[in-house]
This record gives sequence, C-alpha cells and structure tokens, in this order.
Amino acid sequence: MREILRVTWTVMPLRPPEPWRHCGHCNGSRKFLCSEKFRVNAQKKRVDIWLIYRCNDCEESWNLPIIERASVGSMGGSEFSAYMQNDAALATRHAFDLARLRRYAARVETSSDPSVTKSCERTLTRVPEQIEIALVMHQAFQLRLDQFLSRELEVSRSLVARLAAENLLTVSPATRKGVRGVIADGQVVTIGIADAGGEIRAALAQTVLAGRFSGVTFSDVT
Repeated sequence: MREILRVTWTVMPLRPPEPWRHCGHCNGSRKFLCSEKFRVNAQKKRVDIWLIYRCNDCEESWNLPIIERASVGSMGGSEFSAYMQNDAALATRHAFDLARLRRYAARVETSSDPSVTKSCERTLTRVPEQIEIALVMHQAFQLRLDQFLSRELEVSRSLVARLAAENLLTVSPATRKGVRGVIADGQVVTIGIADAGGEIRAALAQTVLAGRFSGVTFSDVT
C-alpha cells in the first residue's frame, strides 16, 4: 500500500492589512493601523458604526465605515453589544475585509509573514511516497503559493516550480496560475515523492526527515 502523509497547515497572518490614506496632520500618504476599537453613534432608532484606525506616524484617527444608518432593531442584541464592547474577534473580522478596505484606501498593504500551525499525529515506517498538505485559512492572506511552499518546506522556489512543471506537485482545486497563484483556504497541495527522480526525490525525502512536518514521527526509517 502506498504510504501517504496527510497534514494540515493552518495559516494566519501576523498582522491585519494596513490601508494607506492621506493623513491631514502629516499632509501626505501614510499607513494606518487598526486600533481594534469601534466608534458607535446611535441616534434615535438609527446607528452608525466605524472601525477606528490610527496613522502609524502621528496617531491621527480615521474611521472605516462598517454600518451606516442601520435600524437598531435590525441588529441582534448580542451583535450590537459586541460592537459596544470592542469585541476583538469582530474587530479582526472587519480588519481583514480587503474588499471594504480597498474602497476607502489608495492601497492596502498585507502581511507576507504568516504564522503556520502544522498538525499531523502519526508514525511512519518509511519516507512516504506522497504528501498531501491541506491549507486552512480563516483570514485573507496575499502570498504566492510557490513562495509559501518554498519557505515552509525550506526548498528553493526553482524546485517548487520544477515539481509543478513535471506534475509532481499539484494543487486542488486547480487554478489558472497554479503555484504562481495566491494561497487560499481549502487548497490541497499534493507532492509525489515516489514519482520523482533521483536528485529531486532525495531533496523531498530530506525535507520530510528533517522534521518540517510537525507531529510526524518515524520508526526505523531507512
């Protein structure tokens, strides 16, 4: 039976996207950072809510519109309370809304340094013939797949490109750009070690044996 190593990599950006806008105090384009706090303005039966950002240089504030002229009754009590209490999870969700940010910012800078949690609890008796890496992402992240794999597997991007060109590395669901596309939640990267030739196979085997897959242990691997 073919030995298949299945792992899950949960990818989290180290910081939220950072919009660039004109800062009136600095009199120029500046990066704004999310404060993780909301401004709530309720008048009679209507409510407006913003997520507060501050200039990275001078602390000047800018408010990102979240809810505008909504009926208080249209919001659940728990939701309204979360905004009033500056719920951190809610602030994070809105801070990663790239589509909304891009409507109000000249450009949006995203983090290129992810935190990756790798999980797989199993013991292998030999180097696997195939590796399947399932990607889980709860927030938007702008990073090319080939760059990401190169970093996490500690191999060159040229090797990743070669594996893809020789169909030894495939991505599901398939995309037009393949490994040159951006990583996405739900992608599964399959790497065929057994089908690779000498030099490439040795490099991939070394990657596995070097412990790049957290939770994987080996018993009498030769």
